Amino acid sequence: MGDIARSELRQEVVTALLDTGAINLEAAGAVFSKFGERAIRGGDELVLAIGKHNYWACGWPVPVIRELGVNLREG
Repeated sequence: MGDIARSELRQEVVTALLDTGAINLEAAGAVFSKFGERAIRGGDELVLAIGKHNYWACGWPVPVIRELGVNLREG
């Protein structure tokens, strides 16, 4: 997966979101972990549209698995 280039403004917003606790990665991880195995086994991705222009992406490793050509639905 390639690097994501951010403008200075976007980097400041990301930093503020993390520093203020507006994004709680531990809590988000706990939520996604409840559905992760099901998503992987079903070949689905945990990328959620939160708003018209806002997404929460927790799609790995399914895109990587697809690149490798692994079929999780077999077996």
